[in-house]
Amino acid sequence: MSMKKNLNMQVPQHIRNVCDVLENAGYSAYIVGGSVRDMLLGVPPADYDIATAAKPDMIKSLFCETVSTGEKHGTIGVLSCGTMVEVTTFRADGTYTDHRRPDTVHFLDDISADLARRDFTINAMAYHLQHGLLDLYGGRDDIKNRILRTVGVPKERFTEDALRILRLFRFAARLNFDIEAESLQAAISLADSLRNVAKERVFTELRETVLHVLPSLLKRMEPIFAFVLPEALPLTDTKCALAAKCQAEAGKWAILCGDKTESALSRLSAPKRLRLAAKEFADYTPGRNLLLDIAKLKYNTPDAFAAFQGREDIPRIYEETRKAGLPVSPSELALSGKELYAMGFRGEQIGALLDKLFLYVTENSVNNNEEDLKEAIKKICKK
Repeated sequence: MSMKKNLNMQVPQHIRNVCDVLENAGYSAYIVGGSVRDMLLGVPPADYDIATAAKPDMIKSLFCETVSTGEKHGTIGVLSCGTMVEVTTFRADGTYTDHRRPDTVHFLDDISADLARRDFTINAMAYHLQHGLLDLYGGRDDIKNRILRTVGVPKERFTEDALRILRLFRFAARLNFDIEAESLQAAISLADSLRNVAKERVFTELRETVLHVLPSLLKRMEPIFAFVLPEALPLTDTKCALAAKCQAEAGKWAILCGDKTESALSRLSAPKRLRLAAKEFADYTPGRNLLLDIAKLKYNTPDAFAAFQGREDIPRIYEETRKAGLPVSPSELALSGKELYAMGFRGEQIGALLDKLFLYVTENSVNNNEEDLKEAIKKICKK
């Protein structure tokens, strides 16, 4: 195997400790997957995965504190310096009858076949502390050229695990990489296999994609959305541009799905808070007063509202109003709903009155004190 030694990756000591224990026991150990990719990108990895020739039972015997996080598939959690590290035996996958997980795995002594089963070239590299980078599929060059391609034949990779189709677009969005033509075509041609993926997993991948996606990539996902997010179709150029530009996650979903936002996020089992925030934006219609519109938000902040509206001046207007001593919501009026109730108002009357008084105060036609507000109420009632 050809190893590239001209790399000096900064590997944390607790990872080095795990590799050293395995190597000293006679079992080769490599840092693999996304952590290698991130180190080459100059991004601190969120976590590190280690692959080794040691079988699960041997891994458990070599370390004092372990957890069988996925022993069936060769993965053992090892506690090192207070941090849990996943250590997985080199393996080859069996058939994928459900288009999601291998029916069986076969443990190996050599890392080459282990790397061959991985999804994309940028995730199929391994780093050895002494010998350097093992890059059998050109992942380092693909990172340099900012391109995503599968390991081996694209249709085979996506047929094995349909979730890889969404992972392809998620990586393209997050890293701002282009997608190699054959890999893109294979992903589109097999998009119907996404029906086999649990909706929770679909949402997790879609969420990361939607958060980072550029308009051009979003447009290319239209055939994929037909199977995972049909509520967003059609993906017009304007919709793609607005969704990509919006910096509020709830706003992105609202822009994409419109009046179908709630049903789309419910179907995907999205978190309740996100569903409510996105629905609030999807249902929004401009009122007479911007501050009252903001005040009525229950699940979104003024900053999120500004991002959704594409208006950078909204936070400034909100803060200037607050600094001027004016109320920024009906609840800050000198008259409360409780006091209106004592005056004889009931139910929807109270909310309507508070909204109207808030409009008068923020539009500088009434001062925010009890006496002036009561006088304003008399005039309102006469009308």
